[in-house]
Order: sequence, then C-alpha cells, then structure tokens
Amino acid sequence: MSRQRGIAVAAAWVLAAVVATSLGLLAVGAIGDGLSGPVARPLSPDEVTAQLAAARTAAPAVAPGPAPPGTAAPQVVATAGGTVAARCVDGRPQVVAATPGQGFRVDDPGERRDEVTFESEALDVEVRLACRDGAPVAQVREDRED
Repeated sequence: MSRQRGIAVAAAWVLAAVVATSLGLLAVGAIGDGLSGPVARPLSPDEVTAQLAAARTAAPAVAPGPAPPGTAAPQVVATAGGTVAARCVDGRPQVVAATPGQGFRVDDPGERRDEVTFESEALDVEVRLACRDGAPVAQVREDRED
C-alpha cells in the first residue's frame, strides 16, 4: 500500500505544479498586456509617405504675426553645421534662431547678435551676418579640426 500511496503523492505533486505554473503564466500574460499597452507596428513606406504629405499640408498651429516696424521677415541660411534665421532691424543684423545640425552645437555668441558658430568634433562653421538693402546677408566660413 505504501507504493500506491507514493505514486498518488507524486501524481498530486505533479498536478499541483502544472496548475500553479499554468496560473502563473496566465497571470503574467494578463499583466503583461496591461503594462505594455497596444503593440505598435512599424509603418509601411506608403503609410510614411501619406503621413508626411498630410503633415506638410496641415495649417500651422500659430500664424506668424506681422514683423515689428523697421524689420524684414527673417531669412534662413542653411550651412553644413546648422541653420540660422536672421533679419535686419534698423539696418543691423539680428539672429532670430540658430539650430545646430546633428553632431553640432551652437557656440555661445556672448554679446554678438550678428554671428553664430556651430561646432563639432571635426568642423567649425562660422556664420557672420550683415545687412544689405534691408535684408540679411551671410558670410559662411568652415574650419576643419585637425
């Protein structure tokens, strides 16, 4: 009789292990679905093109206001180090925005409002601005780091 009892204990232990494992997997699956949220899938090339086209045709969230008196609309200068938006105010150049390109940073201009320098490990790009006929004109100089 002890042999039958040993088999029954072993069978009960295996059954308990299977039930516990199944319940654990079920619980982890239910919790995992709630934690990660819906599964995101990559966009197809056609979906990317459609979304980019929709973004280009969307109206801007805020319409640009009129330029202050004595100023012209900003001009954009694209360089290897980044992009500078500038305008002329009362005949003097003024940097409106300077956006560095990938791998570049904007050097602190200090008091200068007519110059921007983009720096990277391999290249420095200096943009000097002047006003001609009420519009900003840029002189760009690139200096490779050796």
